Amino acid sequence: MGDDSRLPRAIGWPLLAALSLLALGIRLAPYSAARADGAWFLADGDSYYHLRRIEQTIERGGRVPMFDPWLAYPEGQPIPWHGGYDLVVAGAVVLACGSTPEHHCLETTAVLSTPLLGVLATLVVFGLGRAVVGPRRARVGA
Repeated sequence: MGDDSRLPRAIGWPLLAALSLLALGIRLAPYSAARADGAWFLADGDSYYHLRRIEQTIERGGRVPMFDPWLAYPEGQPIPWHGGYDLVVAGAVVLACGSTPEHHCLETTAVLSTPLLGVLATLVVFGLGRAVVGPRRARVGA
């Protein structure tokens, strides 16, 4: 069970790129049903809550809100979820749309960020797998 470096690099990297595109295609497949008349229809309230936090994070200059006056109304309460995802997506929105994004650009960037983060996760799995078990098994794992 040695190193699987027999696969030439000329084939290895295009294969990894093809696997990444396949992963992206699988993640984007259901999105055509989530769009009608130029608007996004998100599956659940959690998605809209993330959009709200992303928008607030951008408005606050990168500070993710950790208290929500609408939770446990009328007193409000601390938000029990970490804001890492919202901060990363807010950064992507600012890069794609600027610091005062139009709502359509914010929604589109936020919605498409999740599948792109999924593909990034497959590349991370490949990198870790390659270091531990070799490139061939890493491609299977990714």
